[in-house]
Amino acid sequence: MIVSRWPQKWTFGLTIAAGCLAAQGQSTYTWTGTVSTSYNNGGNWDLGSVPVFGSLLFIDDPDPNDTCIVDTTFNITIDELTLEGVSPTRMTLHVRDKTFTVTNRFFDFYDYGMIKAEKNFTVTGGAVTNMHGDIWVEILDTTPATVVYFQGSTTVDADGTTTLNINDHTDGVFKMDDLFVNADGAGNKTLAIDGSGSTLTVLESLQVGGSTSANY
Repeated sequence: MIVSRWPQKWTFGLTIAAGCLAAQGQSTYTWTGTVSTSYNNGGNWDLGSVPVFGSLLFIDDPDPNDTCIVDTTFNITIDELTLEGVSPTRMTLHVRDKTFTVTNRFFDFYDYGMIKAEKNFTVTGGAVTNMHGDIWVEILDTTPATVVYFQGSTTVDADGTTTLNINDHTDGVFKMDDLFVNADGAGNKTLAIDGSGSTLTVLESLQVGGSTSANY
C-alpha cells in the first residue's frame, strides 16, 4: 500500500513545483534605472518591484543609470537575461553581494553589455549564451576566487566581428563549456578575444567555422 501511494505523492509534488515556477517565470522585468543603480530597488524596474525567481530580465538601457548593482540579501536565479548597452555607453551588471544564475533558457550578451563580477555569475547547462558586438567581462579579485561560467553552449550569433574583452585581474576565473564561432559555416562571424594577461578556458569543445583571434 505504501508503494502504490508513493508515486501519487511524488507526482503531486512535482505538479505544484512546476506550476509555481511557470507562474513566476511569466513576469518580464525591464531595467529603467530611474531611481538609482540598485537591483534591489523596485523603482528601478518597469513593473515597480524587484524581479522574482524565474523572471525574464532586460537590462539594456544605460540611461539614466548605466550600472545595475546586485545588492540583494539573496542569490538571484532567473530564466532569461538580455544585457546590452547603447554605443558608446556600456550597460554594466555588477554582481556584487550575491551570486547570479541564468537557467533554463538563454543569456543574450550583446553590444556594449558588461559583466562585472565579485560573486559568481553562472549560465547553467540548460541555457544558451548568445554573443555579438563589443562585450566586456571583468572579474574582480576576491577570496575565494570569483567564477564567471557559461555552461552549455556559447555561440557568436551575428555576422561581423564580436570582441570579447576580458579582465580577470589576478584570481578571477572565466570559463565556458562549449564555444561555437560560425560553426555551421553560414555567414561571416569572427570572434576577437582581447585581454592581455587574462585567461578564457574552454572546457569541452571549440568549433570555429569563421575565424578566431586572441590576445590573452
